[in-house]
Amino acid sequence: MLPLFVDVKDMKVLVVGGGKVGAKRANKFAELGASVTVLSLEFTQEIQHPNVRKISGDARQIEEGFLSQFDVVITATNDQEVNRKICSMAKSLRKLCNDPTSPPDSNFIVPIYFDDGTIAVAVTTYGKSSLSSKYLLELVRQTVEESDVRSKVNAMYEVKKMLKAKVGDPSKRFKLYSTIFSDPTFQDSVEKGDMDGALRRAEEVVRETVEQ
Repeated sequence: MLPLFVDVKDMKVLVVGGGKVGAKRANKFAELGASVTVLSLEFTQEIQHPNVRKISGDARQIEEGFLSQFDVVITATNDQEVNRKICSMAKSLRKLCNDPTSPPDSNFIVPIYFDDGTIAVAVTTYGKSSLSSKYLLELVRQTVEESDVRSKVNAMYEVKKMLKAKVGDPSKRFKLYSTIFSDPTFQDSVEKGDMDGALRRAEEVVRETVEQ
């Protein structure tokens, strides 16, 4: 599978199953701006987002015509055979389908993740252990918090803008990105929180390279 970060805003999402798993998926997609419909015979009170539409219906009676109106399908019933059948229909219609309990029947996975606006990290163990995924994600989060990685990201973003303005050749820019990122003086300035000093050093590296 190819990891992707997708903007689901305004996508039409169908969640089949109104239990705890379905509620979790429905709430999350709705929170991210998707148009969410949950189809089930029963609905847990955990479906709390006001923009989630509920339809009373039997998952066993779902047909391709109904699925065709959605972009994303989540199967979360207690019947694995029903989940498998719905995902198979959805995939035949070129829809994205996720069965949280059976990655092999899915064509995409919803990982656990964190996103702070600067760094986003997603983790999956392909359904083997959600607790292990959470543990690994927390290790990554702690590493980020205890390091200067955010400062590096922000510094390199400023370097990127500077290079795009001064260096027209993409191949030369790519080499300069690597040279600047690994430059000891640049790194030292970033670690000290001296963004201005880091950018001055980046400009020096550009001038030195151009003069060679």
